[in-house]
Amino acid sequence: MAANALSVNEKKACAILSDLFLDTEVTPAQMDHMATSLHSLDLPVSQLDSIVRNDLFPVLYPNLLSTAGVWSGFDEDHLMGEVERRRVARPGILTSVGDSAAWFLVGRTITPVWDQVKERLKIHQRKHKKLAGVPHLMTLADLSAPQLKRVSKPYVSPPAAGHFLQPSSTPEPDQSLAHKTIALLFRKRSTRTRLAAETACLHLGGRTLFLGREDVQLGVNETPRDTTRSSGKWDKTMLE
Repeated sequence: MAANALSVNEKKACAILSDLFLDTEVTPAQMDHMATSLHSLDLPVSQLDSIVRNDLFPVLYPNLLSTAGVWSGFDEDHLMGEVERRRVARPGILTSVGDSAAWFLVGRTITPVWDQVKERLKIHQRKHKKLAGVPHLMTLADLSAPQLKRVSKPYVSPPAAGHFLQPSSTPEPDQSLAHKTIALLFRKRSTRTRLAAETACLHLGGRTLFLGREDVQLGVNETPRDTTRSSGKWDKTMLE
């Protein structure tokens, strides 16, 4: 690659930043999109500033002066070719003076928008910097000895034997289902519903009988009424 050639990310940055020179108003949503796209390139803001000022502006500023300028997007191949040509040619003194004068007169039309994009970009960078210090656990081998010790340290004391369901600090629940059997009829699987129903029955002193679709003849040889009557002979309550 030539010394002055554009890198892949610089080309992407040029394509994104060229929207600053379109003959149309840049909306806040477009600014957010530009900042997000530029952040993914991981180029410093100073380098992006240089791309806007030294690479894109000399090539694209005439579009800002045209009464019928390009508004839908520039031809990327032509744009990259012009930018690289200027980099290789290294404009002389007269060209540089002309570019500086044009920037002084016309640059103010894009700098307010570019400044807002940069502010959005800096917000992305600050968020990324905060998250950069957060470790991602893929394997225990990634943890140091102190980290492994801290992760494995129990934060809650294990419950004493016989007190898994009922902490000693909580009053005993009402035993309204003592010596009763509750039939749980499930037409389809439901982890949370089954756990909640069985736990509630146990807390109230009852016993549960789980009946799935394959355990009863509901809908095959029995109607819901038949199943209810049969269950009612042995079970106190049926939950469906």
